[in-house]
Amino acid sequence: MELTVAERLLLFRVIPPAEGDFLFLRAVRALRESLALSPEEIAELSFEQRQVGDGVRYSWNPEKAVGHVREIEIPAVVAPYISRSILAAKGLQEEHLDFYGRFVLEEQK
Repeated sequence: MELTVAERLLLFRVIPPAEGDFLFLRAVRALRESLALSPEEIAELSFEQRQVGDGVRYSWNPEKAVGHVREIEIPAVVAPYISRSILAAKGLQEEHLDFYGRFVLEEQK
């Protein structure tokens, strides 16, 4: 599945620590690793992370991010976990509707 930088960060944020068998945990770890920004992406996108109150805020140059997507493999064993995590997430906003549809609605088919 092709994901933008914003979608990758949002997905990384909504997936809670995993519990399960060895294969499931390995699949979740591999997913987290594939979502992470590479050092090249961090430099290319002028990515910054800063502490804001009790949370962390991320920013990058949106002009450089246009068309910047990465193919992320979503293992079948992890797809229901992602869907449940998104449904339970607090703080999703209107701009996350496409993201929601790509994961939750696709899983419900």
